[in-house]
Amino acid sequence: MPALMTPISDSVSNPSFNVRAYNAHARRAFSELQSALANNEWLVGGKCTIADLAFIVWNHSITRAIVSLEEISAEFPAVSSWVSRLRARESARRVMQLSHVE
Repeated sequence: MPALMTPISDSVSNPSFNVRAYNAHARRAFSELQSALANNEWLVGGKCTIADLAFIVWNHSITRAIVSLEEISAEFPAVSSWVSRLRARESARRVMQLSHVE
């Protein structure tokens, strides 16, 4: 059974499964972001939009718990650059403040 379809009871009883499953999910998401950002600075329309800002809290949380910033930089350079651009923006800092993830 694919990891994302495993019953919750199985993942709750096996914490190492949770980490592996979330790691795989995060890497798939970063891979998709890498493809989208390989030739673009932002996700939509050539400028920072709500689409980019919506990821800032997820990025922060996932890099603290599942995938390190070093791994992202090595495996997903366009994502790493994008995250740096996002973090440099006042709007992203406000999103993080409002989400209590500074």
